Amino acid sequence: MLSLYDITVPNLIRTLDATAGVMQKGLDFFTTQNIEIGEILNMRLADDMLPFHSQINIAAHNALAGVQGMFDGEFRPPQTSLENLDYAGLIKHLTDTSDALKKFNQEEVNARFGKPLYFKFSDQSVPFTTENFMQSFALPNVYFHATTIYDMLRLKGVPLGKRDFLGQLKVGIPE
Repeated sequence: MLSLYDITVPNLIRTLDATAGVMQKGLDFFTTQNIEIGEILNMRLADDMLPFHSQINIAAHNALAGVQGMFDGEFRPPQTSLENLDYAGLIKHLTDTSDALKKFNQEEVNARFGKPLYFKFSDQSVPFTTENFMQSFALPNVYFHATTIYDMLRLKGVPLGKRDFLGQLKVGIPE
C-alpha cells in the first residue's frame, strides 16, 4: 500500500531532478548553438503568465514548502524571487531543493497523514488535510510549473522528449 511519503517526496524529487536535467540540456543546447541564454530568464509563454525564473521558484517552493507544511501545519506562497539568479543558479536552486527533500524521514512524513494543513495567503486560510493538500495542490503545482519550464525550453528549440520530462522511472517488480 502506498503511503503519504511514497506519493509525495520521491515524486517531488524525481520531478525536480528531471527539471534540472531538462534545464541542463537547455544550457548545453544554448551554449553549442551560441544562443544568448539570458533572454529565457524573463520569457513568458503568454502575457498573463509568470516568467521563466518564477516557474522555477514556484515549482521548487511547492515541493519543499509543501512537504515542510505537513510539519508546520501551514503553507504560504513564495515570499522571495529568483529573478537575480542566472540560468546556472536556477538549476542549482532545483538541485538544492531536491537535496533538501531527501532529508525528510519516511516515518515522520507518514505520521503526518490526516493532520491539518492550512493554505494561508493574503487574509485567507483554506483548510486541508496533509494528503489532500499534497494531492490537490502541491503536487499538481509542481507538475504544472515543471511542464511550463519544459515547454518554454522546447519553444526555444531545445531538443527534449518525454523521457527528459519523466526523469528516472521507478521500474521493477518486487519478488
